[in-house]
Amino acid sequence: DAIRRIAHEFAAAAPRCTTICNRGSASHRNGFYNDRAITMLNALVGNMGRQGGWCWHPNSSWDKKQIPEPGPTPPKPEAKSVIVDAKDWPLANAWTDKKMKVGGIVYQWIKEERQRISALMTYNCDQAWAWPESHVVRQVLADERLLPFHVCIDVAYTETAHLADIVLPWTTYLERWDIDSRPPQGLIDYVGLRQPVVKPLGESKDIREIFPELARRIGGGMQDYFPWKSTEEYFEQYFKPVPGGLAYMRSHGVWQDPDKKPNYAPYERELTEDELAGSETDEQTGIVYNGTDPDTGDRLAIGIVIDGVARQGFATPSRKLETYSRFVEGKGAEADRTIEPLPVYEPIPSHRTGLGGDRLIMISFKWNVHNAHRTMQSAWLQEISHTNPAWLNPATAESLGLADGDWIEVTGFRPDDDQVPGGDGTELGTL
Repeated sequence: DAIRRIAHEFAAAAPRCTTICNRGSASHRNGFYNDRAITMLNALVGNMGRQGGWCWHPNSSWDKKQIPEPGPTPPKPEAKSVIVDAKDWPLANAWTDKKMKVGGIVYQWIKEERQRISALMTYNCDQAWAWPESHVVRQVLADERLLPFHVCIDVAYTETAHLADIVLPWTTYLERWDIDSRPPQGLIDYVGLRQPVVKPLGESKDIREIFPELARRIGGGMQDYFPWKSTEEYFEQYFKPVPGGLAYMRSHGVWQDPDKKPNYAPYERELTEDELAGSETDEQTGIVYNGTDPDTGDRLAIGIVIDGVARQGFATPSRKLETYSRFVEGKGAEADRTIEPLPVYEPIPSHRTGLGGDRLIMISFKWNVHNAHRTMQSAWLQEISHTNPAWLNPATAESLGLADGDWIEVTGFRPDDDQVPGGDGTELGTL
């Protein structure tokens, strides 16, 4: 009854309603299909890109053409890496291959010696504590045969830092300069400046000091890409496109182009005459093609004709929002495996067969005063929240003879081999 009521209320509120997906819905076995289904709810009621609806920015946090990275820009690395490309997971880098590579399976693959590495640098992530399969991370970081040299850059002495050969202390967010910008729900990009409010403690340095200094010491031409003598000098160059430059940013903290308007419903934009010049339209599908896709060599779809008007459409092969994803289907075919093109739900085997007795499902959460696992060393935030509670269903707690205030010990386990690839049924240790 509650689900039906919420569904009707959601549809009645359209387009000023939305469902949003993020790590909570994505970071587990059915996460990919969860996020597809959640996104499709927005399409179902017609609020994609509408005011008050699902308005994730179609570009990025800020327009990098308007505020580009100051040159000179180093060339992209040409070396291929098994542990970076993650060919076993066809969708892992399907959308982010130009920005970031999957990292969650790196340590397992190092352990399996799929690729030998001579040095590893970890940065801004306590992997030995926070990652899934963290015991594998700790095994690899502690094995000098697998990992001869490890440099850790972080704001605190973390579990990962404890297993490093060298720790480079990084300044906290209160001690450093930074660029702050996030995908805006208002659909007008902006750029912000974070400024230091206290001096760095000890020998800690900003990452924008560490990397240039490493480049200068390594040499070999690497130092040419870091001509700035200080972080402030870098930001002077970076914020030149902003009226008033760094002085304006230091005074106001954020800049948004006043001439820009919210980019609502970009898929409805009519294609210009220049875009249509030399194009051809498929009479059956209405898809407008112009040029060639540099990655596949196929004709490049640039839009679709709707009611006689050539519009931009969505960035899919059909230029429509696809429930049945040919893109996903194609990625599976490339890897010679079947990937369901429709959102599906697969019951988690270990939840069906591995529970019972004193085995429970643990769902993690984070306090509203902490930034994931990154602020556990902050004395001020620990003053506000410094407990580590386990919240149990009252019926479960009663069956275990537990009451509020009792201390408990929780031990994690991995399911058997037939339930999770690489599983061995062993316990992970006390959490």
